[in-house]
Amino acid sequence: MSPNDTKTTPWKIPQQLLSKIYDLTGDGLGKNQGFLLFFIDSEGNPMGIVSEKADKATILALAKSAELWLDSLSQPQFPFEIED
Repeated sequence: MSPNDTKTTPWKIPQQLLSKIYDLTGDGLGKNQGFLLFFIDSEGNPMGIVSEKADKATILALAKSAELWLDSLSQPQFPFEIED
């Protein structure tokens, strides 16, 4: 069933998918695993998920990385030189 099949039941990302995403993160040795996921839900609300198994240091590192990335989006990007 796709997220748009019904408007009466809110769609949720399956836990099995979130677990698989978590398994694909980190160094392959069980360290530094985790993710932040931002999306729009079936009702049009912005949502965020942090992996439940991630340790506090990983979550803080991901949050700082997201902050820096968001800040970079607000910086003007000039692909050319401005001449007077």
